Amino acid sequence: EETPLNGAGTVIAILDTGFDVNHDVFTLDTENVKYDQDKFMYLLSNIGICRNKEFTPTELYKNQKILFTYDYAENDSDVLSKYCEHGTMVAGIASGSTENIQSASNAYNSQLLMMKCSSDSTETADSTVILSAVEDSLILGADVINISYGETEILDSSFAASFGEMFERIYNCGTAVVMPSGNFGTTNSESIIENGTASPIASLPGVLSAESVGNLDADSTSYVVESENGIDIR
Repeated sequence: EETPLNGAGTVIAILDTGFDVNHDVFTLDTENVKYDQDKFMYLLSNIGICRNKEFTPTELYKNQKILFTYDYAENDSDVLSKYCEHGTMVAGIASGSTENIQSASNAYNSQLLMMKCSSDSTETADSTVILSAVEDSLILGADVINISYGETEILDSSFAASFGEMFERIYNCGTAVVMPSGNFGTTNSESIIENGTASPIASLPGVLSAESVGNLDADSTSYVVESENGIDIR
């Protein structure tokens, strides 16, 4: 018997910039979800901001598709950013509905945790903010944690050293950690192939790194996911 691979029964945490929670790409077409509202409310009651009574679980819950929204940089529940909605794009790629975009995600029936880690004035994020979001992702039952940051200011050797052991433990517990290879490519180059080096953290055991290998100015673009053993999935 074949099992459809559509993300049903899984939760994806997206740690990114801004999100448009009302975008029509974020819908479900199944009742086979990992968490109904009651079960997820219980999980929400265990994260720090709810235990400390800064927020109630109801204030952080959106719907069956978007289980959780929180701005870790601004400490509020509004994840929309005037500066950048990169998070909307990534969440759509990871979990977009088949009805509302031309090329739907393979995991269109997954549920989402939208975790804004950048302030409204920047695309970068502090490592302590990322750590808080990762910790909450685990409490909230994420099967995949996507961390969309590749800047050298964040993903340097010291960051890799402090997060490396944690990411490996997360991986060994069955949760995938996905990060960009580093955003260090030569996008202004005439070459169709990017040749930038991967960031230290993207090369850690337990981390799946993703990158676009096609130049922005090139005629075609390919996408690749690299695993720690060097095997490319195209």
